[in-house]
Amino acid sequence: SWRLPSIEEIKDAAKSNPDIDDVDGWLWSRDTSATIPGNALTADLSQAGSAFERDKGSTLAWVRCVSDS
Repeated sequence: SWRLPSIEEIKDAAKSNPDIDDVDGWLWSRDTSATIPGNALTADLSQAGSAFERDKGSTLAWVRCVSDS
């Protein structure tokens, strides 16, 4: 089944500098901010280890799902 990746999965993927078509910038994770429930965590594949909180209504991040199979 398909799902949004966790922030740790995105940060781990960034360490290998993946070449993913049509992705330039921040990706949404499934993780909600611990302090602001209206925010979710995003990460940038070109900036390994970086994470940023964004309002869940923001259009400034991309969605890429991952599969467990």
